[in-house]
Amino acid sequence: MQNTAPTQVLRKALIIMAIEVVVTGAIFFATAGTIDWVEAWLFLSLFGFMTLLATFGLARHNPALLDERTKPMAQDQPLWDKIMMVGIMVLIAIWMIVPGLDAIRFGWSSVPMWLKIIGAAGFVISYYGMYHTMIENSFLVPNVRFQDEREQQVVTTGSYAIVRHPFYAMLILLFLFGSLLLGSWLAVADTGALSIWLAIRILGEERLLAADLDGYRDYQQQTRYRLIPGIW
Repeated sequence: MQNTAPTQVLRKALIIMAIEVVVTGAIFFATAGTIDWVEAWLFLSLFGFMTLLATFGLARHNPALLDERTKPMAQDQPLWDKIMMVGIMVLIAIWMIVPGLDAIRFGWSSVPMWLKIIGAAGFVISYYGMYHTMIENSFLVPNVRFQDEREQQVVTTGSYAIVRHPFYAMLILLFLFGSLLLGSWLAVADTGALSIWLAIRILGEERLLAADLDGYRDYQQQTRYRLIPGIW
């Protein structure tokens, strides 16, 4: 078992987590025009609780990755991925803005309660799936680059034996189920746009890894699908 993360790394990660929860909540309730939104409170509670567990789990089982994920963008991140990251942040910002306007302020969407319940359950399951991929893969940093300084290796076990990008798969499901929980079909549509954007990023990431990371081409032959088994 790896050593636990240093106190300062854990503290920084917890501060980032708290900021994310507060900012997300502020956007939700500001766009909704009210704090009387049960689904949003449930979302924030689940998001905060799962992120807290994941942070302490990474601090214990994969502290090197927790440290990397609290750092700013690396200087050797290629320009094309910086552009992709901007697009991802814009789509996520839209995703946070849309539900309050759609489901509460204007009432454009009507999602049945049973789907909201499925959304809540799916949100928890997909978040755990994301956490599991981070435990498996110490090189799962937010930016696309070859981590030569960390002696990056190909990870082929666990969920990585099913698809080559399980974190992206779980992330898409997280936003999809979160959209259902919040009761917004427009947020579901934004998740579709985010999925397409991430698929484009995957193609660039795989070109980089195939060129720079020993064994990645063999892994592509071994694990044929990127996101969805049997499809793509």
